[in-house]
Order: sequence, then C-alpha cells, then structure tokens
Amino acid sequence: MSIFCRLTMCLALALAALPSPTRADSATQVRDLVMADQLSAAIDAGEAATKTDPNDAAAWMWLGRAYGRQALEANLLTRAGWAGKCRDAWQKAAALDPQNADVRFDLIQYYLQAPGFLGGGEDKAKATAAELAALNPAWGLVANAIIATVAKDQAGAERAYRQALELAPTDHRARLGFNGLLSNLKRYDELHQFWSAQTSSDPNDVMAQFLLGRNAAVSGQHLDLGLSALERASALPALSRDLLAPSSLDYRRGQVLAKLGRRDEAIAALEAALAQSPRSRVVQEELDTLKATPAS
Repeated sequence: MSIFCRLTMCLALALAALPSPTRADSATQVRDLVMADQLSAAIDAGEAATKTDPNDAAAWMWLGRAYGRQALEANLLTRAGWAGKCRDAWQKAAALDPQNADVRFDLIQYYLQAPGFLGGGEDKAKATAAELAALNPAWGLVANAIIATVAKDQAGAERAYRQALELAPTDHRARLGFNGLLSNLKRYDELHQFWSAQTSSDPNDVMAQFLLGRNAAVSGQHLDLGLSALERASALPALSRDLLAPSSLDYRRGQVLAKLGRRDEAIAALEAALAQSPRSRVVQEELDTLKATPAS
C-alpha cells in the first residue's frame, strides 16, 4: 500500500461529459478523476463539491486521496502542505461518516507513515484500528495486520490476516493484505495453493482468479494456469474500480505472455494496459524493454 492512498487507477469519465452532479455524483466525479491521475481536476472538483456540500463524507474522502496523490508527486517544499490537507480531509470524512471503513484504513496508513509533526503516530493508528474493530471484527484484525506489517512483525501480521479470513473469507481487504504479505515474503507456493482452492470453490470469484494470475506473473510459476485465470477474470463482471484498475488485467497478462515467450501478444497486452493507464511508468518501462528485446 502507498503512504497516502491505495494505488488504484482507472479510466476517468471526461469532466465535460458528466451530468450536473448530485451529492452522490460529486464524489464519483472526484473518484474517477483521481483514478485517472487527473489530480488538478480532481482537487478542483473535490474542493467545489465539499464547498457546495460540506457534509458529503465521500467527497471529502476522495478529495483527501487527491491531496495524498498530489503529495506523493510534489516537491519537498510543498509536500508537507499537501499531506496536511490530505489528513484534514480524511479526518473530516471520518467524523461525518462514522461507518466509513475505507477512510479509516486511509487514516491508518497516514498515521503509520507520516512523521509526528504532520500528525502521524502509531498510537493514532491503533486508536483507529479499535474504531474499525467496533464496526467489524475482521476489519479490526486487518488494521492490526497493517500495523504489524509496518512494525516489521511479519508473524503477527500473518496471524491477524488469517484470523480475519476465518471471520470473513471473502473480505477484499483481508485477501489483498494476506496476498501482499506472502508475496513480499516470496511464499508463492502457498499463495498458489490458497488461490487455487479459492477458484476451485468458486470459479466466478474474479478477485481470486486475478490474484492467481497476478502471482504467476510475479513468480514466473504456473504460467499457463495463471494466464487462464487472468483470461477467466477478464470474462467475469469487473471488480469495483476502487479495488482493481482496468489496466491491471492486461498488465499482468502481458507479463505472463512475455514469460511464456509470446512476445507479440505480450506487447499487445501491455499496450492495452497503457491505453487505460497512460501515466503508468511501470507499464511503459516494461513495454519499452519488451519492444527493445529482439524477437526469438
């Protein structure tokens, strides 16, 4: 996870094409602009939305994410200012909507990564984790796993994720966090077994299919099965754009195809990913590298 927000990206609806926003549409508009990396437009839209309706918690949350992304790209002189705006927006959203778990997870990341002079602190992260536990015990466990991960307590993090998955086997936060932890530890065999069992139980589980393919792309193992899983995920109803960028499937397909030696197909898949996320440096670099590699 990133310091200030989850790195999720998607195609944005053009601002001019949107209807006059209602209260619900305002947050959606900001979200789409953030996902498309149109940060200046997202900030303008978010500030306008929260000025029009200061009680729109979702708009405050997405405005905070826009500020956070801006902080990541800002120079050292302005980064603190953007980070402070990000924190304030998220705290406002949390106060307005006590049931909003998403913004509390955002705040936990902020508190764990920001220095004290910008309002960070492990004590604040733990207090927010307790709020999440009151909303949903599984979310509280995921929050504790995130805190343990940052503290480099990998065993504690894994234990908390497994407990969360026992309580809520399909919770996306628990699944993504567990996958991220074991992937960072390069425990790909365990992940392969875990996601294979998930997809066998429910072939229409799009997240399980995607992560089975994603881990094949990263590890270089079970490539044929991984490609089949990604193709299956592509044929299923899309995940929420908050969870998986449209470019992710093509990006991972490109990686698997490249490892399988199917160069032209890999290039086509990476080009499709780049068309959906034009500012992705990672996709662009992999595409450039693949194109520079002579065909076998």
